[in-house]
Amino acid sequence: MSNAKVITYHHVTNLDHPVISLKKHPKMSESLRRACRDLGLEPYACTHAVVAYCNGKAVGTFRYALTGNSLEAKGTAVIPSMRRKGIAYKLWELALTKIYPTEVVVATESDEGESLVVKLSKDYTICVWHIY
Repeated sequence: MSNAKVITYHHVTNLDHPVISLKKHPKMSESLRRACRDLGLEPYACTHAVVAYCNGKAVGTFRYALTGNSLEAKGTAVIPSMRRKGIAYKLWELALTKIYPTEVVVATESDEGESLVVKLSKDYTICVWHIY
């Protein structure tokens, strides 16, 4: 039997989902709740999310709000043990290819976040990027 970690991804629009509400839930790892809290992500500040799961537990999320065709990033979080595996990029990629926004508004707060967004903006040139 393999010990490989299988990552699955799901789109979320239910405002009661723990990734949006940030409420404690058995399917959301405490590590991810802590990562969201440490980043200062606000409960209900987003209307949509993409969630990464590993073995049934949420281990990463990209939260965003939509206004027309404009996507406003509301935070990306991946638990420390799952970082540097391309999860954050995949979370963003799934959101971008689902809604194809014409505009993306994002403020980065870390060097890693800035690197991620710069790479995404080069790979997804179909939309106008506002990076702060």
